[in-house]
Amino acid sequence: MDEAKRDLLKQKLDHIKEDYDAALSTCLHDGDRVSHIRTWTVTVIAAYLGYMLKSDDLSTVRLLPLFGAIVLFWIMEALTKASGILSGYTLGRVDEVFAVTDPEKFWSAVEEYGFWRLQDKPFASKRPEEKKWRLRYKRGRIRRFCKGLFNEQTFVFYILPLVVLLALGIGRLYQSANTQRAPDMSTISLNLSDIRPQTPTPTESSILTPAPPTKRPLAGP
Repeated sequence: MDEAKRDLLKQKLDHIKEDYDAALSTCLHDGDRVSHIRTWTVTVIAAYLGYMLKSDDLSTVRLLPLFGAIVLFWIMEALTKASGILSGYTLGRVDEVFAVTDPEKFWSAVEEYGFWRLQDKPFASKRPEEKKWRLRYKRGRIRRFCKGLFNEQTFVFYILPLVVLLALGIGRLYQSANTQRAPDMSTISLNLSDIRPQTPTPTESSILTPAPPTKRPLAGP
């Protein structure tokens, strides 16, 4: 390899290092953003449930805004993680370059390294699979979004609270249906003072009271 080409590859190597630093900074920034989203998620859930318990109203309709807020935070985290995953791919590609120990293969890897910022429009035909909206690509945008949407962390912060709220809403609907079917026994009161013995009328008293026996005269001898 001549010196002119080696100097050119050295300049590209400096650019690769800057690309690595930018991807690392993006990953750290996305991690902080995810932490803030989760903090707001826990805060909103605790505050809204506390308000509902204080107002003694756990109806299913009142749970819908909280349900929507959790889904919104979930999507926001998935989009943030999808961006972080893309930056992670950049870090991995650069690590592969610097993992080469043979000098000739190393400079060959530097020469073959492609920057994603240059592989966008109008170079749509050269775009890598990480920037394509097709499900069949393993590192495509849809796969990265799904990976950020469903993982062990989102199960704890989003899926589990949604399942609890769904069970609570179904329980409230079932309880409301049973309340409408069964009579409310608390509204049925029995006033014993209204139950009084009836005094018979004079006519009824003469009929019910037997007449005294009449005395017959004794017969003489």
